[in-house]
Amino acid sequence: MGLQRTLFCAIPELLAPLLELEGVEVLLAATGFSKAGMLPELDLPWMCEQVRAKGKRPVLVWDRLEKDGGIKTALAALRPLLPFLAAVRVSDLGAALGLKETYPALELQLSLESHSPNQGSIRAWAKALEPKRLVLSNQMPVKEISGLQAPGAPADLPPLEIQVLGPLEVFYSPRPLLGEPGRWFDQQLSNPERPRQRSRITQTPAGTLVFHNRDLFLLDQLDRIARTPVGFVKLFPTHQEQINLIAGADQIQDYGALKAQWPHLVTRGFFSANRTDRPLRRLGNEALAKASAQALGMVLEAKKGAYLLLELFDSLPLPCRLRLVNPEGKEIDCGWTELKRLDGSTAANAAVPGLYLVPWVKGALARSLLLKEKEI
Repeated sequence: MGLQRTLFCAIPELLAPLLELEGVEVLLAATGFSKAGMLPELDLPWMCEQVRAKGKRPVLVWDRLEKDGGIKTALAALRPLLPFLAAVRVSDLGAALGLKETYPALELQLSLESHSPNQGSIRAWAKALEPKRLVLSNQMPVKEISGLQAPGAPADLPPLEIQVLGPLEVFYSPRPLLGEPGRWFDQQLSNPERPRQRSRITQTPAGTLVFHNRDLFLLDQLDRIARTPVGFVKLFPTHQEQINLIAGADQIQDYGALKAQWPHLVTRGFFSANRTDRPLRRLGNEALAKASAQALGMVLEAKKGAYLLLELFDSLPLPCRLRLVNPEGKEIDCGWTELKRLDGSTAANAAVPGLYLVPWVKGALARSLLLKEKEI
């Protein structure tokens, strides 16, 4: 059996066109259970009937982070919906335990999409909750997913699923961080250093979410995914235009062309590897990193031909002879008989930790480190 699709529906207007796509399940994100879903709870029975009429299974998405009272309320609200649902997909582990205890006959699907990116956690929760489906963390590269069925690995996992298309959530808090609790807000996050890179931030009655500025797109990687233990893939289109593009790509089986036509920028996320630490390494400075442990101080500001603003980390006897290592790795000899404090007074015999002004030194740049003079 090849990969089977699940289709995520969060907007009422998209249910009908989603039902025309290939898929075995429709994930219904209702307002009282989903952190960002907009499907009215009162319409769920009717929506489930529409899903079944198309030969698909209706699955309720319960992905809110809940307090104890919220779990009890949601479990009670579920009771009249049970005859219409094929399964419930839960993200909160406490809610999953409550669901298992309260409705043991109900099919439980466990989502670890935003947590548990390791085999030990995956297997532990699979054993404890015995879900009928397990949705893997979006932080697991394909190599680690393949390791779940490596020779010698325990064969104790239910069918697995990953997301392959749609918004990529990077942050969720149950707290309202944009405004009045209970109200919806939808804004754009921007960085002055990257004005073209805008991420969506949304506040709902269930909390605040931030999405990556690019959509996740792995439909062009289905052959690789099919060679892993994954049996289900989740598609999350958010507009009618996207659904139309998917339908067209399905007809010709060309998802490379779909990637080029997709209306948003796309990313593979962590599918190939987790390289989020690379920018941090680029921000570092190898020359300064080697000298930082021995640094007596740092140049905070350098005004060419005028002054240096220093921060001393340790006490310094005066007069002094020092070395200065700038961010380019160049070493410069320097020394002073006195240091001027910011209040205009002078340190003549010794300088304690703090801020000081000294005459400018050629080659000194901001972030340069002060070191003891080399011993000969």
